[in-house]
Amino acid sequence: MNFWKQFGILVLLVGIGFVILGTFTVALKAFGMSLVSTESLHIAQWLQTFCIMIGAPLAWAWWFYGRKSRPMSSPWRAVCDALWFRPASVRHIALSAILMVAILPFADFLEVTCTRMPMPDALRDYCHAGYVANQRLMEVILLPTGLLGWTELVLLMCVFTAIGEELMFRGALLGCFVRGGDVRWHAAAWIVGLIFSLAHFEPMGFVPRWLLGTLFAYMVCWSGSLWPGVLAHCINNLVALVSYKMASPEEMLSPVKEYSFGPVLTVCSFVVSALLLWQFWRSRQSKTA
Repeated sequence: MNFWKQFGILVLLVGIGFVILGTFTVALKAFGMSLVSTESLHIAQWLQTFCIMIGAPLAWAWWFYGRKSRPMSSPWRAVCDALWFRPASVRHIALSAILMVAILPFADFLEVTCTRMPMPDALRDYCHAGYVANQRLMEVILLPTGLLGWTELVLLMCVFTAIGEELMFRGALLGCFVRGGDVRWHAAAWIVGLIFSLAHFEPMGFVPRWLLGTLFAYMVCWSGSLWPGVLAHCINNLVALVSYKMASPEEMLSPVKEYSFGPVLTVCSFVVSALLLWQFWRSRQSKTA
């Protein structure tokens, strides 16, 4: 199928999701409610997750693959296959979970290094201002405490956000390139990782997020399933959530971070992560076609 046709429909569906989100914002203003309260931001996040990140990819897959499935086959099965939403092997699930834990010190080193890279003062001021504004929003979003508050935060920020972003970027968007445009997997993985990082609008963490998005794309390529990437994404978000909650206000608003791990742990993290990726690659399956 033509890439631009698939990509255009996906963009249209995402646009419809943003219209729903915008309608919610207008309704809040009409009723005189604050747009930056914890409740409104949480509702907006849920709407974004289900209307844009989950709803749009499912509708895209149904339009191009589900409704054209053979009479004797299930449209839902065709939709899941189009998005690589298939069962994964226990080996790939275990490797993705261990990898995301092992890579933490190296990821921290990479993130801190990027925040300390030399850049023009104007660009640095712009990046810092955007970072601080984003962190202040996160402070409001992460206000809930207690068992119910933590449960809702984990479901919202970790579980469903991970599922939604993987469906959108490593499901539908990767499918546009690989199936619609016949782009090679290596190129598609890096392009989707780039778009994934750009979509977060956080210049300070651009490079680490690009590499992370590319890693999740390779997990789909090597396992033939979206689930290893979903689990890895969920673990990554959970670590970030706990870090946010444990950080002081000064640490949260400071764009320049301090190293949390020593050089020995960082080197070990890199070596172990490379070995785990090699094991992931060795056990790859040809389910991505």
